[in-house]
Amino acid sequence: MRDKLQLWDHLAMSQLVVSCGAASLYASSHLAITGTIDLRIATAVAAATWIMYAAHRWIGLRLHPDLREVPRFKYVASRPVLFLSGALICGLYLLITTPYMIRSLGWTYLLGPAIISSLYSLPIIGPKRLRDLPYIKIFVLAATWSWITVLWALPEQGILHSWSLAGACFLFIIAITIPFDIRDQQTDHESQLATLVTLLGADKAKRLSGGLLLIAGALIIFAYTRDVISMAYLLALIITYLMSWRLIQGADASRPESYYSGFIDGVMIMPLILLALLSQILPA
Repeated sequence: MRDKLQLWDHLAMSQLVVSCGAASLYASSHLAITGTIDLRIATAVAAATWIMYAAHRWIGLRLHPDLREVPRFKYVASRPVLFLSGALICGLYLLITTPYMIRSLGWTYLLGPAIISSLYSLPIIGPKRLRDLPYIKIFVLAATWSWITVLWALPEQGILHSWSLAGACFLFIIAITIPFDIRDQQTDHESQLATLVTLLGADKAKRLSGGLLLIAGALIIFAYTRDVISMAYLLALIITYLMSWRLIQGADASRPESYYSGFIDGVMIMPLILLALLSQILPA
């Protein structure tokens, strides 16, 4: 059991889980609407996610050296070759796939999340990043993730057709990001970063997450009634939201990093798995 836990910690803190989660959310949206998965774009989503999180942690260490004592930052600091190699590989893959993504998605769909992600991770304007501004981080993340995982998956349908799915994803990402702010209460307090958790407290923030998941559920039910999604995808998302709610309730500062970067990030993989399984059981 000890070896398994160590392996899970490694997968979580190396950002593989969150990268696979992003790719899976994109793939589940694409599969639910078109019946296929664009593996090149799904892999590019994973690569871009890995680079964004690696940049955030690496630059965070440079701006705040005291973060070296935080497990996920300590993991990055102790493995510079691994992260530099990963960034090089992911960067090269994105460079190779960019022409295909431009043809498939167009510049409009690509530039928006690319600019927002850069501003989120990099101190382009002064010493602060978007994530360092009060209350901003969680909404920037949710907007970027819903853009990449829903709107990239449905470029032909456009926002008028997919607004309910994009809105549900936006609320879902906010809901599962709140536990990370519960985890980070101490470091956010020390750095004087205001978040929804510091404003509301952990218990009220958890209730807010539950309310957001309820609204997200209402949006996907609306999408189902308009024949935008199938019963299989509706159930896949509802089960995912219920699993997320259970994990959110268990969040507190004493939990290990693998609870957040492993299990909570890992819940984003569930829609794809559940959709694949339920599609074999339920009618289209």
